[in-house]
Amino acid sequence: MEAFSKGFNLFLMVYAVLYVGKVCGSAELYGLMVTPIRSDQQVKLHVWWNSTLPDKTSYEVTVTHVDSENCILKDSPFQNHRHIKCAPIVTSTDTTEVIIPNNDDGFVKHTCPIQLHCTYSLAVVTMNLSFKITDLIEVPDCVEGLCSCHYVEHLPALVNTSAVIDRTSNQLIVSWALDTFLETDLPANVTLKAIHVGVRRGTNNDLGWGGQHSSMKELALPTNSNTHSFDINDFPGSKFIFVIQLKVIDTRNCERAAVPLRVTLPDSDQRFHNTTASSKASCTNDTFCECDRLNSFPDFLLAARLEGSEIVVTWRPLKPVTWHQTSLTDLVELSLAIRVEETGTLLCTVTVDPTTSNTHTFLVDEFSANHGSSVLLTSTFIDANNYCERTMPTYKFQTHLSRSILLPILFILLAVSIVVIIVSCICVYYKRRSKFRWKANNWRGVYVRSSGEHHPQLAMEENRLYIDMEILNARARGDADYLEVPHSCLRIGREIGKGAFGRVFMASAVKLPGFNGPKIVAIKQLKKCSSSDEFDEFLDEITMMKKVGKHPNIVALLGCCTIKEPLTMIMEYVGCGDLVQYAPTYTMLSGTMGDEDNNSTLGSCSLEYVLDHKELHNFAKQIAFGMERLEELQITHRDLAARNILIDERKTLKISDFGLSRTGIYVNTRNKKVPLRWLSIEAMRDNLYSNKSDVWAFGIVLWEIGTLGMVFDSI
Repeated sequence: MEAFSKGFNLFLMVYAVLYVGKVCGSAELYGLMVTPIRSDQQVKLHVWWNSTLPDKTSYEVTVTHVDSENCILKDSPFQNHRHIKCAPIVTSTDTTEVIIPNNDDGFVKHTCPIQLHCTYSLAVVTMNLSFKITDLIEVPDCVEGLCSCHYVEHLPALVNTSAVIDRTSNQLIVSWALDTFLETDLPANVTLKAIHVGVRRGTNNDLGWGGQHSSMKELALPTNSNTHSFDINDFPGSKFIFVIQLKVIDTRNCERAAVPLRVTLPDSDQRFHNTTASSKASCTNDTFCECDRLNSFPDFLLAARLEGSEIVVTWRPLKPVTWHQTSLTDLVELSLAIRVEETGTLLCTVTVDPTTSNTHTFLVDEFSANHGSSVLLTSTFIDANNYCERTMPTYKFQTHLSRSILLPILFILLAVSIVVIIVSCICVYYKRRSKFRWKANNWRGVYVRSSGEHHPQLAMEENRLYIDMEILNARARGDADYLEVPHSCLRIGREIGKGAFGRVFMASAVKLPGFNGPKIVAIKQLKKCSSSDEFDEFLDEITMMKKVGKHPNIVALLGCCTIKEPLTMIMEYVGCGDLVQYAPTYTMLSGTMGDEDNNSTLGSCSLEYVLDHKELHNFAKQIAFGMERLEELQITHRDLAARNILIDERKTLKISDFGLSRTGIYVNTRNKKVPLRWLSIEAMRDNLYSNKSDVWAFGIVLWEIGTLGMVFDSI
């Protein structure tokens, strides 16, 4: 009998070993597939694979750029690792399918871009088991209509480019020739499309690029063309400075540009041939004139605009005025005249001294009645003493519209406005309706009262099997992650805080990810009948805390309930209150906090209040460590203050309250209350928040610590 027993035990051991070996041998990753997809003007990778591992397995997907003949990253951003051209893209997931890069991961500095015509190495690794699968993918040069221009050096070059000004015809003549090229060097189905010619008129002859342009023009010409003429009158301006850019463009809109051309004329020639700007002085007397004096007068930039019922004319010299009056009769005046466009009838005129004033205003109502709907403004510099004048540009203005034209326009504008208002109202209605329908469909009749009716250790009774299956289904759909837990895991205790969003309770939680048995936690619940903005901001705070992860000086998110109401975030319980309550000004010395309030907030926590310079310095270091973590993740807290820094029994400080946090640089466009005493200058003036504004708030927190909580009481 004993021998039989030993033999049976040996058989069971052998069977167990074989069974375990079979199970382990069948667990594997296989069938890694990668498909490039287009997302707006970017390329992403759709990665999926097959797995026989348990459903709760977590995976880490790494994408690394591989230099190839077609795609080489030249410069490395890493000072001490020049062989590393960019940082790999790393994404964590609980499913066997992922899009890379994932916008939810935020921006990571120096990550490898997913580019067309480049090669990448992919690796999928389990985070809790030693399984790995790899693949190499080459992204094609076209993905869903988004194409690469890697071949641009094989496009034909533009040679023998030139640009000249014909002073007799007042034409700018641009010429070029198309160099030879091999069509076989271009990708299939790629042909030349057009020759792009861009001309802009500059304003500064001392700058190589011509300075800010006063006018410009662009056009596309056939590829068999080799010259084009521009009428200089089509380019308003005061300087003969023209910059010409020639490009060859193909059917993918890839382009190869030639070296920009720059053509100018001396100042004397500019005045003679610029009919739309300042022209050379001309005689007003057939027998005698001397225009050297006027020719030495500085060039002016003149502008005119219609503002309501006024035509405002302004002028300024393009260079410092070095011209001086030699006598009382040595005058150069600016003559401004308003004429009817159709007939040329003079409506009004005025003469001013351009060196002592820089603006003049015409009242349209004084001359526009019964004189058509458009007028011309002409301007001329006059040297009457020497019988010379210099003409400036002419401006055209629509002074009024006839009633027959105005009424249809008003009716059209009114109809468009009504349609826009109706469409906007419909969009807002359906947006709110869909959001509240989502909330109703995910509610299923379960609601936990959060209006002061919680009782200590009140269980949230639900069918745990049903809820667990619902969470698993939500995870499969991508609506939840591993931190999602059912409400039935919570036993809610007393209230320890409240705000506009809802209330905070102490609670006991079971089945939390990464914890065995019950754990004392703090839960924050969104209030009943919350607005859509409050609903979104609560979800944003959960997302932000998930991104932060675990850090010794930041309150950690242990779980959440988001697929059913009330929305709940489960955080670690920090039982000794915040720094404001810890300071002796509020606890021991002032005696302003009663025993009842102190017990309700801090519970049974007992701390030795030292508050010497060593302890205050240690507090400052801990806060800095926590904020350093947020800056690494490019998270702006926006509400850093002593009231949001909690302390536990070991005097470990933890940053809390991410309700106002945002990713990266944030411009606040909502009219909401903000913590004024802790705001930086740019936050108060421009509503601009960044890690620099958090540094400012950190300085105010240091002031709070040093003064034991007294911060600008008069504000």
